[in-house]
Amino acid sequence: MASRRWCIPPTLRSSPSEKLEASEVLMENPSRLGVVLWLSVVDVSLWGKTGPDARPSLFHVGASATRQRFIAEVVNDADLAARLNTIAAMLELPESVTGTGIAVACSDVAQWAAVRNLPKTAVAFHEAAAAADPADPWGPLHVGLGAAAVGQFARAETWLRYAIGIARRAGERVVYARAAAGLARTLLDAGHEAEAERQARIALRASRRCACGTARGEALYVLFRCALAQGDAQKADLLTVRVLRALGPVEHDLVPFVLVHSARSLLDRGEAKRALAVVVSMPVLPAGHPLVPAKWALLGRVYAMTGERVQFTWSWSRAWVNRRQVVDRRLAQDVANDLLTAAKQAGDRRREERVVRFFATTSLL
Repeated sequence: MASRRWCIPPTLRSSPSEKLEASEVLMENPSRLGVVLWLSVVDVSLWGKTGPDARPSLFHVGASATRQRFIAEVVNDADLAARLNTIAAMLELPESVTGTGIAVACSDVAQWAAVRNLPKTAVAFHEAAAAADPADPWGPLHVGLGAAAVGQFARAETWLRYAIGIARRAGERVVYARAAAGLARTLLDAGHEAEAERQARIALRASRRCACGTARGEALYVLFRCALAQGDAQKADLLTVRVLRALGPVEHDLVPFVLVHSARSLLDRGEAKRALAVVVSMPVLPAGHPLVPAKWALLGRVYAMTGERVQFTWSWSRAWVNRRQVVDRRLAQDVANDLLTAAKQAGDRRREERVVRFFATTSLL
């Protein structure tokens, strides 16, 4: 009987809401390009599930040439076309291609999708890469992190636990630490605070063994949020410094989240000046970033507390205008509470009622 330490749990393939495999690719890309992307994901997934002996007869004769003509018609990006043609070549001689080569092509397409704000398409291609090269722990890691980013926590948890198991077997300490930290954050986002805190400490120890600053920062971030949830402001302040030191000043995408949580904690304690310094230190957020409304709402709270009416009105209005771009429920709830608190502190009854009316319809207040 195998030791439990070396058991690798099964993964949750695709989103539970999908009735058709990888249909979220089609939903994010409702076009002929979306069809090409979807076909590529499904073909790689099928190839990965099929044993080597059955692969020679897996696809129809001429399927590769047909696919390549389709790609030439609908794909304008030369780099993307090259990766999709690599996958299409698999249809011609499925028994001859290597899983590693297909996985690289899928990972490149996933990066292309991520840059274009197509997160579910990126997850689908990372999953295809994992199917093509199941021995590589980086594939499951990217699936888990991507699924967590779009709120598919159950799916993310299975893939991150799978990545932990594969990395442990392969001796990949960095992947193990990253996956452990990602699992801690996923558990926290899913509402399992105690388990998330325990997993974060495991990730923190793993990050020390491989000197992985990213995993260390992500694990500390979970402990930071746990401290905030437990009302331990002093511990949270200390962890803020440790998180930022581990992640670096602006490079990691968690940095603005840390600063937003920190500023909100300071405002809850009535420390407007310190909170303002934290918000001002945030890196510039691109248009459409989910924290743009949060940043303006926090500034609204700052200026409401300091009595600076003009700045309050401007900041509060900017948060209000951008409120619909927050799709994450937890972030939206924080923005709602910050807008409501700012309006109350400023004595602005009209804005207070506006917040209540709008967010009551979304069950956030």
